[in-house]
Amino acid sequence: MKLYISIFIIAISFSSCKLDYVTPVTAQTTNTPLDISGTTTAPMFNSKGSNDQIVKTTLTGTTLKYVYTEHVDMLVDYTRYHSAWYVNFNEDFSNSVLANMDYTTLLQWGVIANNYVPDNLNQVVTTTTDTVINKTKLVSIHFSRNFNFEQNFDNPVKAAAHADSLSKITQQVTFTTRYIPVVKGDTTGVVTYKLKFIK
Repeated sequence: MKLYISIFIIAISFSSCKLDYVTPVTAQTTNTPLDISGTTTAPMFNSKGSNDQIVKTTLTGTTLKYVYTEHVDMLVDYTRYHSAWYVNFNEDFSNSVLANMDYTTLLQWGVIANNYVPDNLNQVVTTTTDTVINKTKLVSIHFSRNFNFEQNFDNPVKAAAHADSLSKITQQVTFTTRYIPVVKGDTTGVVTYKLKFIK
């Protein structure tokens, strides 16, 4: 029997870490050449692969299940990465039907969590590789993880109609990253991807 846990996150103020130094920047995506000029202040998203993030849907009677597989490739400055405690990573579903929907995830410890994923990449299974681009030493970070959502409807007709409408609506997920602790000169990396719903 799998152990299910609910983890309540306590919001911690980072005012002592001088978050007033953090200003948003737009990270690179596959549509633009990779610009590493900002990698010392913000983790940047790697210029490879598809911009789309995939959500697979399965309809059974009145229940519609969504499996969102989050794929992340990013580049971080080698020195800043190793001097930071960790890289903070968050996803925002507010511009999608997944917003405010309950979900489960499998943590690296083999535990299924309700409505929680670690935002500390030291607590996520990642693949890291040292690399050099334009004579700048970087660390390439890759990871993927599944979010399992479930939505119930009054009848199968409503469920099917909603499932069919998903591909016709523009939906997005936004990733934000920063080094922790924040130091003077740090910025926040921000990038938005399209959510592509498939059956």
